[in-house]
Amino acid sequence: MTRSRLGLAACLYALLIVYSSTVIGPTGLNFVPMDPAEALTRLLAVHIVDNGSDQRADWVGNLMMLVPLGFLLAGAFSRHPSGARVGLTPAGAVLALLIALAFIVAVKYAQLFFPPRTVTLNYIIAQSSGAVIGVGLFGLLGPTLGGLGQPDQPLKSLRLLLWLYAGALVIFLLEPLDFALNAEDLASRFDALPATITAISGEGRPPFVRAAILMASVLAFVPVGMLLTLRGGDRPRVGRSAAEAAALGLCCTALIYALTALTLSGSPTLIAVPMRTAGVTLGAMGMHALTRRDAAAIRRVLVRLTPLAIPAYLAALAVVNGLASRHWTTPEAGFAAIGPRNLIPLYNYYIVSKAQAASSLAAHALMYAPVGVFAWLLVRGGGRGVAAAAGLLLAAVIEGGRLLRPGLQPDINAVPLAALSAWGAAAIIPDLWRMLEAIARPRPTFAGPSRAQEQGVSNQRERDRIEPAGEVEDY
Repeated sequence: MTRSRLGLAACLYALLIVYSSTVIGPTGLNFVPMDPAEALTRLLAVHIVDNGSDQRADWVGNLMMLVPLGFLLAGAFSRHPSGARVGLTPAGAVLALLIALAFIVAVKYAQLFFPPRTVTLNYIIAQSSGAVIGVGLFGLLGPTLGGLGQPDQPLKSLRLLLWLYAGALVIFLLEPLDFALNAEDLASRFDALPATITAISGEGRPPFVRAAILMASVLAFVPVGMLLTLRGGDRPRVGRSAAEAAALGLCCTALIYALTALTLSGSPTLIAVPMRTAGVTLGAMGMHALTRRDAAAIRRVLVRLTPLAIPAYLAALAVVNGLASRHWTTPEAGFAAIGPRNLIPLYNYYIVSKAQAASSLAAHALMYAPVGVFAWLLVRGGGRGVAAAAGLLLAAVIEGGRLLRPGLQPDINAVPLAALSAWGAAAIIPDLWRMLEAIARPRPTFAGPSRAQEQGVSNQRERDRIEPAGEVEDY
């Protein structure tokens, strides 16, 4: 949470926005020269377009895209006084907002040189609102996030981390947040409710892939179950039973199902409610089991199981990606089938909806995060570099295999994303494990007698030997 790191992250994210907003287009790079003065005139003439409900998802997507930039800019201009918590002054907030707004206008100006990009006041308002939300979020969460990972408050850090995960999970499940806002949209969503009773995620896909999707829906809610067991203010503890956590989880997952049913692009399934509740229950039971176990012993068991888990993980990764087949093609035929545009970085995310792009990003990140966990367990020092290299190589092999499989399309974006995901997992797991160690029951130690105790025992033995001799003499 240093200003230099947040500023660097803001610059990298801004470059990513510029690239995805200008260079990438429906037909790839399409720069059309234009007189700068004419482009400025067009920019000043933009107006609000009366779009229908079908454009609401894109509007919300543009808003969400600028939230991280506003957050990072606010962090870059926050104050970090020695011995004090991170804070955002009014001057820092205004400066961050001004830079964000200037950046938004500059990107919209540049988009005019890359048709058929759409530049309307609708999207300028959406992105400006996202920047305001991002700055506001840092003002609210910055002081709290500044204490994340403090060694003297492991349980408070764990609770905060679980809350952040739960919030991100809910937003991800409700993406693109295009809720029905009028009577016609509400009627269409209510008409679609009966179909959600029998719907199952991943319909039409291979059975193993559907099973993996259902398993992911369970595992995604395990941290939520861990969170629901924690009670207490400044001194959190595992104080809520697994049954209570499961009941709360059932209410939460039912609410998520209802909210998903109200989104225009949502695909709610009723079976997700018990599946997600099962994940909550597993997380709660795991927290209670952790309080009765020794963390060091648990890690030793995980280290012993890792050589068995790695082959199973690789096999599952190959099957999920459709590589368990005897039908292959040549590299020339594979490249001819995908076309040159699919080799442009981030192009595959541009041609789909923002919700689909977010799902693809999350899926690839989760697929390769176990590489970082394995590196943490097996490599001395955490193995971040080893994890990144292994994730990069593994993703390259997987996507190369998809290139040689007829009917499949490789995603080159998965290769750097796999390296980043594996590195991030190896980086965060040590801190997360230290937080969990604060919950685990400490292993009892059996220390031998101290030197003073040994001397006291020796003196007592000497007295026991001398006193009887004195009694004999008196007699």
